[in-house]
Amino acid sequence: VGKDYFLVFSPEREDPGNSETDLGAIPKIIGGLTPKCLEHAKTLYSQAIKTIVPATAIMPTMAD
Repeated sequence: VGKDYFLVFSPEREDPGNSETDLGAIPKIIGGLTPKCLEHAKTLYSQAIKTIVPATAIMPTMAD
C-alpha cells in the first residue's frame, strides 16, 4: 500500500432534493492509508471537486 496501489476513502456526500446543486461544489472529504495514498487521492479528486478536505486518518485509532 502506498507503493504498488493506493488505498483511499471518501464518503459519499450530496445535497438530496436540490436539483440545482453542482456536485463539484460540495466539499469532498478524503483520506489515505498512507501520506502518498492521500496525495494521489487529492490529485484525482481535485480534477472534479473545488474543495478537498484531507482527513487525518481513514481508520479509527484504539483511543477512538
